[in-house]
Amino acid sequence: MRRGAAEVARLAALAERDRRAEEHSAHIVDYILTVRCPNPNGCGRPVADFDNCFAVTCDRCRRKFCVWCLAFCGADAHAHVAHCGARTAGVPGVYGTAAQVEASNTARRRAQLTAFLRSLGNAELRRAVLDKLRDALALHGLADLRAAVL
Repeated sequence: MRRGAAEVARLAALAERDRRAEEHSAHIVDYILTVRCPNPNGCGRPVADFDNCFAVTCDRCRRKFCVWCLAFCGADAHAHVAHCGARTAGVPGVYGTAAQVEASNTARRRAQLTAFLRSLGNAELRRAVLDKLRDALALHGLADLRAAVL
């Protein structure tokens, strides 16, 4: 059976949308949902451990950065962390809990994801990306993001 040109074009567009959705989903998982070392030289190692100090040293490249905002901080991140604008109100100094880190990461992820998804422009593509990320978003407390970007 022969398919009409319109049907072939429709299927090609679906295949292209799915390919792009897969690429965007992989980017989101790798660079927005996964907290990585912000080393400007490209270390990018996932941050796995948190010892209650928001001034973190990457275990691969040994660079110092702020867990609140993921800013690279040169030789020592403590001074930055103590006054970081992304710090949760009421958290004094440089120490906090794993729950505070996760809340900070969730807020950062929400802002980055919203901006990234809105930049896609196409609502169908955003919907396809969100469908692919359904489980990952739920895992990170972002299941409600769909309503904000569609």
